[in-house]
Amino acid sequence: MGQENTSMGAAFASARVNCQETRIDDAKRSSKNVLEMLRAKMQEYQPKRAMSNLDIIREIFDLLDEKLKAGGKYEELVELMKSPDFDIKAGTLKTMMSKIRAERRIERAQCPCCHTDVPSSQITVQYRDGVTRQSDRLTEA
Repeated sequence: MGQENTSMGAAFASARVNCQETRIDDAKRSSKNVLEMLRAKMQEYQPKRAMSNLDIIREIFDLLDEKLKAGGKYEELVELMKSPDFDIKAGTLKTMMSKIRAERRIERAQCPCCHTDVPSSQITVQYRDGVTRQSDRLTEA
């Protein structure tokens, strides 16, 4: 009977170890499945983003700028655009227009090779060591 208890004790201990290993493996598999499911859901998710007022002005900037150049006033444009979903002040429109103009501004420079007017970001400067880098300013090397 003592040997049976010992054998049974060893069997229970072995079963406990196997059970714990199974729980750990199940937990690993479960965590991996949950992680894969969450990753798939995040990749599918497309947030619904409403356009900001600045985004709206960017979309119609050229038309607004054309109206201003034709003699329109910021106050008049704001009144024309006023709706329950869109309402800004004339000063805000003016600020937004200035910001968009700055975003669109491209600095131009004279190409040292062909002497034509090109965007400065396209001009490269060749140094004696053979390194070429983009330059906003033209300088003699």
